[in-house]
Amino acid sequence: MNRIQMIGMSYNSRTLKLIQLELLNFKEKYFKEVAWVIAGQISMIILGVVSIKLLTTMPHSEYGKYNLVLALSAFLTSILYGPAEQGFVRYYFEYKKAALEGQFFKMILKFLLYAGLFIFLLFSVFYLAATFLFNNMVKQYNFLAVINIVIFIIVSSSNLAFNSILNLLRKRQLNALFSISERIISLLFISLIIFFSSLDAQLVLVSMTVAASVFLVLKFLKVRKFFTDENIEMNELATQNLKKLKNQMVTFCLPFLVWGITGWVQISSDKFIISNYLNISNVGLYSLIFTITSYLISTPVNIITQFIQPVVYEKILNSSKNEEIKLGYKLMNYALVLILVLICFLFIFTFFWGNSLILLLSNNTYLYHINLLPILCLGVGIFQLAQFYIMFGFINNTPNIYLPAKIISGIFAVIFNIYFINKYQLLGITLSLLLVSLVYFSLVIYANKKIGIRLFTKSTSVISK
Repeated sequence: MNRIQMIGMSYNSRTLKLIQLELLNFKEKYFKEVAWVIAGQISMIILGVVSIKLLTTMPHSEYGKYNLVLALSAFLTSILYGPAEQGFVRYYFEYKKAALEGQFFKMILKFLLYAGLFIFLLFSVFYLAATFLFNNMVKQYNFLAVINIVIFIIVSSSNLAFNSILNLLRKRQLNALFSISERIISLLFISLIIFFSSLDAQLVLVSMTVAASVFLVLKFLKVRKFFTDENIEMNELATQNLKKLKNQMVTFCLPFLVWGITGWVQISSDKFIISNYLNISNVGLYSLIFTITSYLISTPVNIITQFIQPVVYEKILNSSKNEEIKLGYKLMNYALVLILVLICFLFIFTFFWGNSLILLLSNNTYLYHINLLPILCLGVGIFQLAQFYIMFGFINNTPNIYLPAKIISGIFAVIFNIYFINKYQLLGITLSLLLVSLVYFSLVIYANKKIGIRLFTKSTSVISK
């Protein structure tokens, strides 16, 4: 055996040992976390199936109204809670390094309070203005029903914010148990309504608001315990650090305001366009197909992201070791491959067995639009892939590079939605989403190339801390 062969065997042996150590480290540190994330999400998918089955007992028009409220909630979440959440997730470890975790939690609570007041005032002003200008049109909307919608949006959005905090703290078990329990209670309320009366959109919102309110209080009481130890005196230096971190975080969050608006236009505005150009019953028909797609595509991608994001940020942003940084990138690359495989599998599955899936989850009145399901899976899948891929830019602290991609794809979404819905109705909306997702993904790839990041990058030279 010559010297080169011996060196090669030695190198392979060291590589194998490193891989074994990495797998062992993963099992010890992350296996329990992954298990709880997966268990929680699988349970939520099962409960989601039950939820769809119950909610589709409503008339198509009522199911459409319910989904329009969800789309409105998604808009306010996108422009308020979404940008703030990105900042909280990105800068939590900076606050932690500065021993300012208590201040971090106080800042979150202030934000949730001000965001809730803003939404309440916004709805109040719009309702009063609409009553004055369009009295006949507004008469059909009961004021209490509007208040119900406002409270639902505030409570559900705040609830999701606490879910993000628990995920950030890597309290996966607690997060899973809270989410599952909340969904079970809301479904019990809905089941009781169906048993004693008939279901409509307002009663569904009341049920969900009550359940979410109870668990919002429970989450607050539990989460605040993780931030009680303030290990630093708020002297002049600490105050300066706090102010600097807040300014950096606000600067980081601002691009996400535009992101939120354009992202909502891409994914959720279609329901309002359907309502305007077709009718509210078509909103209900389309929403069921879209909800199924969300469970098939968005939920698994969220499982991956919920686990990967805090771990990767900790590895890459909270470490100066090259090995740790490379491991962070490696985890992201594994996740990209997993998402690609998931999209391909679900496209094939829904193409051949989509009708059985719709019958299982709802009833045969929704089968007329079975051809939408595989196209939506592909469109939403490509959109989610792009959303995950931009995490490389977040790590590089350059979220603003994706603004052109967001704005351009948002403009295309409006144009394509209106053009295709007039030409092909619901099929047109679905084709529009697929085309816009392809445009968006292409623009994200181009943006990443500008900062030296390519698909499956392994380079650590692009990191900007």
